Amino acid sequence: MAIDFNGVGSNLTPRVRGSDQSAAKGSSAKTEVAVNTSAADRVELSAQAQQLYKNADQGSFDSERVEALKMQIADGSYQVDYTKLAGKLMGIESKL
Repeated sequence: MAIDFNGVGSNLTPRVRGSDQSAAKGSSAKTEVAVNTSAADRVELSAQAQQLYKNADQGSFDSERVEALKMQIADGSYQVDYTKLAGKLMGIESKL
């Protein structure tokens, strides 16, 4: 199924569903899109996405460190290492 966002060749029918009907009546932007799906439509996650999803449940961050940083930010004692920050930003940019 192909969707043309420019409106050329689109076979999608605009319509409002459920509780959104009252909100759409009062708004100036009333365009919605209903997508026809079939039993053949499906989504598969890559192995990497599945691993990320599993790791999200395991608490993949240090909650104590997060709380300590929140406290430092709240009391104004958090100090940004601008050299380290710039190095990280350059590293990200070089990957693009």
